[in-house]
Amino acid sequence: MASEFAYSDDIPTIYALSMSMFSCSEEKIEACLQFCFSSRLTHYQDLSYWILWRLWKSRNVLIFQNKSIHWRSLLSYATNDATEWSKVKATIEDNTGSGVVGRHARQRSHWTRPSEGWVKCNVDGSFIQNYLASQAGWIYRDNRGTYRGAVQAMGGQVQNPLECELQAILMAIQHSWSLGYQKVIVESDCKKAVRRL
Repeated sequence: MASEFAYSDDIPTIYALSMSMFSCSEEKIEACLQFCFSSRLTHYQDLSYWILWRLWKSRNVLIFQNKSIHWRSLLSYATNDATEWSKVKATIEDNTGSGVVGRHARQRSHWTRPSEGWVKCNVDGSFIQNYLASQAGWIYRDNRGTYRGAVQAMGGQVQNPLECELQAILMAIQHSWSLGYQKVIVESDCKKAVRRL
């Protein structure tokens, strides 16, 4: 236990030395973001984002709950977040068939209004992990593009992202009928789900 305290006593000194070249918080954040975009450190690129996210959450916990989160726990949480994010990106790559994820994979799409008398329902499912309950959300808009409502729902247990998306579409259709909508266009961002319907 004593060695742990000796080691942790050195951390603020090392941190202060390494960050002393930056005069303000904005520069520190910018340095973290530059680290994220380094082409030599691809396996650490997402970690900096997650460290910044966990620092923000830690700050909020300290301010609003008066609880302090140890820096080792914060780094552990950030590492777990980055690992989970990498797994999600790999799953997206597998499901879309494209080798590109994130900002490069998205193609510009333009929302189009439905015809007169129709309602458009844009739906999306949220898959976290095998055998957990899925989550879904959808929004309704009419032929003028006017917001008609939105829903967030919990689904059943699913085994993969495709099953989650299909379940989200089914729940959205059932909800549309319960609202009395008879002419509904359902849109999803999951090409595999759309092709299977």
